[in-house]
Amino acid sequence: MFQWFWNLFGEKEEIDGYKPKDRLLFSYFNGEKTIKADPMVLHRKLMEVGTELSLDMQVASSPSKDRIKAQIAMVEKIQGIFSLKKYEDGGLTEVECGELLDNFMDWCNKLKKN
Repeated sequence: MFQWFWNLFGEKEEIDGYKPKDRLLFSYFNGEKTIKADPMVLHRKLMEVGTELSLDMQVASSPSKDRIKAQIAMVEKIQGIFSLKKYEDGGLTEVECGELLDNFMDWCNKLKKN
């Protein structure tokens, strides 16, 4: 069922049962420690809020009077995707949250190309 995933993201190796050759986990710093996450779970969470997140990003970068509200909503969605705390609680800054999302998208795109 998930053969398409391995065709996109790597090869599998079987030793005494199923064991992937290289575990394709996305690693990121959450403000306190490095987290290794299943990229499919992160992608699913991203797709759940994708349309709203895209709208928030557009409004946040526009001269609209609602841009601050959209920026806050955007950061909250990113924090939800990656299970991040607010900076004040030991998490990432808002800029770091945006960079984390960009990094995840770049990571996924590189895997697809390989």
